[in-house]
Amino acid sequence: MFKKILVPLDGSKLAAKILPEVVNVAKCHTAELVLVNVYQDWGEPTSEEVKKVIEIEVNNCKTALAAAAKDLEGQGLKVTMDCVTGDPAQKIIAYAEEKDVDLIAMATHGMGEVAWVLGSVAEKVVSHATVPVLLFLAARRPFKDRLAPKTMVKLFHDYGKLMLAFVALWAYFMMSQFLIIWSGNLPEEVTWYLDRAGAGWLWISVLLVAGHFVLPFIVLLSQDLKKHGRRLLWVAFWLLAMRWFDLYWQVAPSAAHEHVAFTWMEPVAPIAIGGLWLGLLAGQLKNRALLPVREPELREVLVHG
Repeated sequence: MFKKILVPLDGSKLAAKILPEVVNVAKCHTAELVLVNVYQDWGEPTSEEVKKVIEIEVNNCKTALAAAAKDLEGQGLKVTMDCVTGDPAQKIIAYAEEKDVDLIAMATHGMGEVAWVLGSVAEKVVSHATVPVLLFLAARRPFKDRLAPKTMVKLFHDYGKLMLAFVALWAYFMMSQFLIIWSGNLPEEVTWYLDRAGAGWLWISVLLVAGHFVLPFIVLLSQDLKKHGRRLLWVAFWLLAMRWFDLYWQVAPSAAHEHVAFTWMEPVAPIAIGGLWLGLLAGQLKNRALLPVREPELREVLVHG
């Protein structure tokens, strides 16, 4: 029998989604629910603006906690709530011992208005808690419910400008290398470009110039496109394809001088290797924060964008 259940909430929608399940458990055991919100102790704010933002976010979390408690009380449950500051995992464990709870119920992932991520917190709580821990699986979308829309637009704009810079950098490297070899006019060097300017390789060279520089350079000049995440994603996919063509163009002509050597292994190999890497990366990201949540100046960075 569970008499008292501790429910850590971080103000996010993902964490709040576990409440209906927790209610079922509490009703089955006639247990009291203890809602706690742990927010990071950021020390003394570096400016009045940052101080005001922190106060607003903390007040919003307290309001959300009170609303959740009121809703649960309306369902006939006994509810207490509290807001504490400090390291989330350590505070949850210490709070559970202090309040003599029988069970900790929390989501596996979440990203709330006061930045702490339940993916890493849940792992620590499970490892060190002295009472049973009930975890509820919760999927999450990167940055959702964490960054304001204006901040997201600025981030996408910065990513777009970074992509544009690398497109120009690639063109600079390729053109400078060509001019160096052309001006030197050494037989052992010019043959590298001769192989890529003859037979069937010429159209791939033209494709690289148009697809890897001209087209993305013109497209990324648009400020509106750089601020649109989905459109920017398609440009990123296009540039990845062009990078593959660039690597293919650098390697393959050395083995096939007279014709374009293209077999099923060319597209399958990068997909297989890249898919394995992406699979491992995605598996690691499930339990990792996409923002440096322990960075002391994170709030100030987000405020000033």
